[in-house]
Amino acid sequence: MWLFIQPNDTLFFRDGRPFDAGADVWTGTIFPPYPATIYGMLRTFFINMVSTNIDHADYFANIPDEYKGLLGKKDEYGSLSLVGPFFGKKDNNKASLWIPCPSDLWKWKENDKTKYYLLCPDSNKNDVSQCTDLDIPFRPLSFPAGINSSELERGEGSIGGNTMDYYLIGNPDDVEEINAEKFWDSEHSTIIERDDGRLSAKEHQLAYPVHTRLQDDLSFEEKGFLIKIQGLNSSQMEAIGKRLDKPEAVRLGGECRIAIIDKVNTDQFYQAGVVQQITSTGRFRVILTSSAYFPQNAFYPDFLVQSDRKVPEGQWVLEGIEKTVTLISIVMNDRPARIGGWDLANKRPKAMIKAVPAGSVYFFEISNFDKVRDNDWVVKLVNASLPGVLLGGENDYMKQGFNTYLIGGWDYVSG
Repeated sequence: MWLFIQPNDTLFFRDGRPFDAGADVWTGTIFPPYPATIYGMLRTFFINMVSTNIDHADYFANIPDEYKGLLGKKDEYGSLSLVGPFFGKKDNNKASLWIPCPSDLWKWKENDKTKYYLLCPDSNKNDVSQCTDLDIPFRPLSFPAGINSSELERGEGSIGGNTMDYYLIGNPDDVEEINAEKFWDSEHSTIIERDDGRLSAKEHQLAYPVHTRLQDDLSFEEKGFLIKIQGLNSSQMEAIGKRLDKPEAVRLGGECRIAIIDKVNTDQFYQAGVVQQITSTGRFRVILTSSAYFPQNAFYPDFLVQSDRKVPEGQWVLEGIEKTVTLISIVMNDRPARIGGWDLANKRPKAMIKAVPAGSVYFFEISNFDKVRDNDWVVKLVNASLPGVLLGGENDYMKQGFNTYLIGGWDYVSG
């Protein structure tokens, strides 16, 4: 079930750094929010939806039996999981999915002309272990022959809608990128603490948080967050779906700003084109659409093993069928994200983790690939990623929306 969340006001999401008004004037803010924020909102909303009596001292105490497995306990997640959040544009009851510009998509700009290029592994150059202290022999990344990379800049907006398919099949010529400013604006605000005795602001109690407003211009399209919820049985899906036939109000982010949530239909990706691209080469890309947490390997999935100065490889399992895949290269768009938060149930900070940032791209090769024999497995791979959740992470984080990905094709740089 896909849900659309449209804020009615500005939103405020803090990062994991400590903050104290007066000592730290500028708050650390993030946008878009990390998946755990949306998951917490959704879980709270469902508890309020299905419970007849809320005990705020023990929030999970009065959940009906038929929903306990879905919503879990105070210190234990249930089966509820989400994929996302994504940016979404909604027109009537149809929404299109948008993601931050992936780190392998670069552009050349001159006046009003823009042309896009994809970074891909280059088999003609020495591996990166020859020039760095990284002992993994990943392939270096290059642009097509003849392209002057000094004239290119990385995409910084969002891609999606009807042109997402072109990016996924490795044809960037028809990709549409929109500036982040077309999705949201930043608005500065001021927080003070009042001195009731003097009816004025207290000294050293001043802060300037940055809020975000999703654009509400004259377009008929509504802008918000798009998420997919999973882990519900048929009766839960029916009951919750029926309740969401009409929009409901939820509270989201710092200061509990109001947003509207309802069911929505989404655009479908062109699966056949991606399958064709992968089966022609035996190679596929994993594009992270949310931050990913791999507690063992840190920057690549934990089902992969690296030894003897070889590139990592492991078994990718789909519907009980295993295929050996090899990680050829990685491109990340930023340093690791530090993600923490506040544990409401236990009233203490959550453990801080380092996560691979959204927009990072992994380049895989299927070992001993045979176009005919492995075609069904490739179809399953693509079907599981519309979008999917990348294996090799910690289960509780994956339920919250971490490790979300799309699948695309790639080939080595030619020339």
